[in-house]
Amino acid sequence: MSHNCRNILVRCMDFRLHEAIEKWLVIHSYVGDIDLVSVAGACKTFVADPDSVEAGFLFRQIELSHELHGSNRVILTQHEDCGAYGGTAAFASTEDAKKYLVDDMRKLKEKISAKWHGMDVQMLWIYQKDGGWDFEEVS
Repeated sequence: MSHNCRNILVRCMDFRLHEAIEKWLVIHSYVGDIDLVSVAGACKTFVADPDSVEAGFLFRQIELSHELHGSNRVILTQHEDCGAYGGTAAFASTEDAKKYLVDDMRKLKEKISAKWHGMDVQMLWIYQKDGGWDFEEVS
């Protein structure tokens, strides 16, 4: 029996995001076609210490999805008020936090693109809106 999927989602393990991410997956027809990788801070550990065990774990998950399931797209996410980064209090403003976390996504995107040529890498910023969470694709 073949079990392939085209997509990998790298997300923060933060429980507050689970429902919103599940809805986003349904809306964008990813259910049944995506491997999910949950890591505290999503991109943080890889960028802060690319030689760490945690960074190796993240890359290995992407590698396994690519090799075993034929995945050819990685969707990276970062979110507002991420505890792994120190939460909202660690930044002067929400704009500063977004800039910093999106920059980490860009750094990880570069590493993924260099390692897996032709791998499509998308980036999503998840932010609080009207008492819930919303998604913004960033470049």
